[in-house]
This record gives sequence, structure tokens and C-alpha cells, in this order.
Amino acid sequence: MSRWKPLPEGLNPSAVPFVVELRRMKDVSGLSLAQLAAKTGRSASSWERYLDGRAIAPPPAVRALTSLAGADETRVMVLYRSARNTIPRTVVHLADELRVLRRSAGLSLAALAARTHYSKSSWGRWLTGEGLPPWRAVEALCALVGKPDADLRALWTLADDEWSKRGVIVVARESIRPLAQS
Repeated sequence: MSRWKPLPEGLNPSAVPFVVELRRMKDVSGLSLAQLAAKTGRSASSWERYLDGRAIAPPPAVRALTSLAGADETRVMVLYRSARNTIPRTVVHLADELRVLRRSAGLSLAALAARTHYSKSSWGRWLTGEGLPPWRAVEALCALVGKPDADLRALWTLADDEWSKRGVIVVARESIRPLAQS
């Protein structure tokens, strides 16, 4: 029987209960990562990041796993909101602006990925504020929609500064008990 990897040392304590709950629900579901990916529309590598605490699972993925595990969605979404609050506000604001641009151009996520040469999963993270896109990705989107990138440069610079300085609180490994992984 394999064990869950220890959670990242720098994982914010408010995200720990959420990740532990995702792991518990995955165990309850009895699904492998490949099966979980097939049933939720998220890649196995995305699920690996969510379950390892390297990325915050987005609400559709959380709801899908909650349903598969027969868990209480309200309780799980409270944990999600607490974990989500660890993301810097400027990054979320930038994600909102990028979503507006994508919608105004009528681009699907697949079309955006194909035309900018960044993956759908990367754009998915960036458009939900779960990660900070590189400036070149923002430039590429602006070029696609015909918007001057200078309009977003100041916001991206602030987001980059917040992202790199986000308050990471180290959690002792001994305080996190690894769970069994199927």
C-alpha cells in the first residue's frame, strides 16, 4: 500500500484541512488518479497537484470529487474558501481581467491554449487565480483580443510582486499525518 506524499513544507496552514479533505474523499471514492480524471474532466496531473497541495482545486473539480465521495458539499466548500484565501488578491483581480478578455474575444479555453501555445491546464489555473501567468502569456492574450498590453502591465507587476512575497507559513512535517493512497 502506498502512502500520501507529505504536504509541501511551505503550505499555508489554512489550506491544509482542505487538501487533507480532498485526500480523504479520493480514498473514499476508491478511484485511481486516471479514473478520477476521467470522471471529473480534470487531468490526472492536475489531480496529483491538488492532492499534493501544490495547487488549489477549482470549485467544479471539488464539487465533482465531493459527489463521487458522497461528502457534504457545504462543508467541503467552506474548506475550499479558507484555502482559496491564501491566494493574493491582486492575482485574483488579474485572473478576473484575463477572463473578461477571453470572453470578450469569444475564445474557448482550447482555442486560447492553441493560439497562445500555453496549455489548457495552465490557462485554467491562471484564469481562476490559482497561479500567476508569465507576462508573455498575458501579452499573447492581449494581442489576440487587440487590447494594448500596457493596460495590464501595472496590474501584472503588482500581482507578480504579491505572488513572490505571499505569506508562506511553514508547517512542521510531524504535524501532518500522511494518509494511505490507493
